[in-house]
Amino acid sequence: PGTEPNLFDDVVISVFAAAELFPLPDNAFSGTADVLVAVWHRFRSEHHEIAEHRCAYRASESPWCIEDIQEPMISQGIGMSMLSRNPAMFEIVWPTQNLHIDPDVSHWLLAAHEWVHIYGLAHTANTDGSVEGPAVVPLDGPIWLREGLADYVAALIADYAGEADFLSTYSDWVAQTHTEFGASIDVLPSEVLANCTTPASQVWAEEMGGAWQCPAGRVAVLQLLNLAGPDSLERISRYFQQLANVGWEESFRLIFGRSPRVFYEEFGEFLLLPLNEKRDLIARPS
Repeated sequence: PGTEPNLFDDVVISVFAAAELFPLPDNAFSGTADVLVAVWHRFRSEHHEIAEHRCAYRASESPWCIEDIQEPMISQGIGMSMLSRNPAMFEIVWPTQNLHIDPDVSHWLLAAHEWVHIYGLAHTANTDGSVEGPAVVPLDGPIWLREGLADYVAALIADYAGEADFLSTYSDWVAQTHTEFGASIDVLPSEVLANCTTPASQVWAEEMGGAWQCPAGRVAVLQLLNLAGPDSLERISRYFQQLANVGWEESFRLIFGRSPRVFYEEFGEFLLLPLNEKRDLIARPS
């Protein structure tokens, strides 16, 4: 209630179309999973009612659940979380206004991005989640990689849907990273990705004025896939499929042919290239 009907339809159609275009393999995890999408208007929806509904499907026993969920609903952005592992349950939250909250970016890009996060986390659903925390690299990989892979696949999905051009999208992203790196004065090129591996390091980078370093992951993924060889989407799928068996670092070595630390050095060298040479890597995978 309160959400413009066309915006609600945009979200539902694009999220589940992304799931069909980049489907989870049958052996990603054992059991079933629920994907819940909560859409609301930042100012017109009944936030308390929506918070009650969200607490109900979470089966939360916390007496503060409604209050904790309702408080950020006016200001929070679009996002995704794994609510439980057994059974697997994922939630996408999508606040709107009279238009989508970021009208300059196709909602297909955002919806597909969140779906790719679900895709990745689903492969860790049967692993021990107690090891995770703000200062620990997530089970599906460092923040720069998980965000970069989500952006890369999302750009392909939005392109396929005719809602955003992959080449133009990536050209803009490469130029943005080039400009922001050029304006930075206190970060070594080889440390850009190392500064965005855990949730805590992401927050620290943003607080210290280095918010560009985590989004640089989408450009890093472009270079990583170029170095690794053909069949980019298959390679991404195989990276996620190996997570439960060998962990993210070994999966990275197996699928991309190098250790994360070696790639940090390679990406540091890439950052020093002229913009036109960086853009030479942009190509829509066959």
